Amino acid sequence: SLVSSLVYIKKLYNFSKQAGQSEELNKIKKEFKNRIGRQLTDIALLESTLNEQRESNSKSSAIEEQIDGLNKGLRELRFSINQKIASFIEKEASEQDWDTILKDLKQNNRSLRDQIDEERQELYKLGVSETDYLSEDIGIRYSQQEYEKTQLELEHILGEIKNQEDKIQKLKYRICEKTKADPSISWEELIENLRQKRQEVQNELREVTASIVAGFSVHKVISKLREEEDAKIQEGLQSEVVLSPLKDITQRYNRLALDNDRLIVSDQYDNFGIRDLSTGAIEQVMLALRIGFTSKLLREDALFLILDDAFQHSDWQKREILINKLADIAKKGWQIIYLTMDDHIKGLFDKFSKEFEAGKYNSFEL
Repeated sequence: SLVSSLVYIKKLYNFSKQAGQSEELNKIKKEFKNRIGRQLTDIALLESTLNEQRESNSKSSAIEEQIDGLNKGLRELRFSINQKIASFIEKEASEQDWDTILKDLKQNNRSLRDQIDEERQELYKLGVSETDYLSEDIGIRYSQQEYEKTQLELEHILGEIKNQEDKIQKLKYRICEKTKADPSISWEELIENLRQKRQEVQNELREVTASIVAGFSVHKVISKLREEEDAKIQEGLQSEVVLSPLKDITQRYNRLALDNDRLIVSDQYDNFGIRDLSTGAIEQVMLALRIGFTSKLLREDALFLILDDAFQHSDWQKREILINKLADIAKKGWQIIYLTMDDHIKGLFDKFSKEFEAGKYNSFEL
């Protein structure tokens, strides 16, 4: 090295100087100038130059170490770059091709960005929120028509859910009305209240059922008694005791019958429902029935009759017959009380009263 040469020159210079060899000294000066580029004037210059070279040599060693470190880092960086490029192009590439590959990658990146922007615009047109994007392809191509169809079905389902919820809420209100519960209570409490209400209704139902069964039994008994009574009434309607006053009072009808709940009155030509008769005729028939059935039930015993203007709808000729019939049964001990506002009827009673002993007939005006 240069430092070693200078050390050698210094030793040789000292030796030549001591030996007085000028020729050798000239060679040394020449060698110094060749190496340093300066004239060697004295030993001091040689020593200062030697010191400078030693200092430069020390700095050179440090620089060489830095260069070695930088070269190592450069090799690692090249290796890393080569690995990344290989991962992009899926093959090894030489360093001289890196610029071309980098340009291609940048161009590809710009193309991808443009494509991404176009896809984003298409997605925006679909009106789908980013939160609804799928992270993986499910293998189904998007269809706007299918989307709208599915959306309509979803709205229909949501509407049905709403309807069912409304029905459930209405049902809850109805149950609350029956159980007298607060609509804000939970379904668990409401169901328990409904169970208790159901138990109460079942108990009431058993009681009502028992009452119905008992009532049915009573109805059967009453129906049987009614049948017996109807038979007795039918027998009574056909008895002479009842028919005799009918003939005397009406001067027309001679038969009676019971058709379910309808009373049938007959003459020698036809049958009539009592409701089809005139008001006067109905009053005559009813009076005959009162007299006839009372006579049949009590036989020889006498009772009393209270009549409230019962003959006001009868014609004048029939009035006389009716009052005459009352006079006949009064002679048998019957007590007759007749209330009237009709002067004609009062006059007829006054007329027939002459057939009675004194004190047997009384008339009062109110």
